[in-house]
Amino acid sequence: MTRKEASNFGIVVTGTLFLNSKPFFNLFNLDVVHSFISTRTTLQLNLEGNKEDVDYRISLPNGHVTECLVLYKNVPIVIEGRAFFEI
Repeated sequence: MTRKEASNFGIVVTGTLFLNSKPFFNLFNLDVVHSFISTRTTLQLNLEGNKEDVDYRISLPNGHVTECLVLYKNVPIVIEGRAFFEI
């Protein structure tokens, strides 16, 4: 989904987010329940946690369907010491 497409759906914030001092383009939709990141980003972040092989199809608001093959559980988003979306 592009930035322009995302702007048509819900509360969306885009910009550069620094994770482990590395810059990443991000698109936050505040109306969602799950968070998704690219495979490339998981490799750059060297994510740890409970990795599970899955076969999910995710319908995007623009009508496209994308595939998710890996799920990381219990990886909180922490900003200035405050954890968000903990499972």
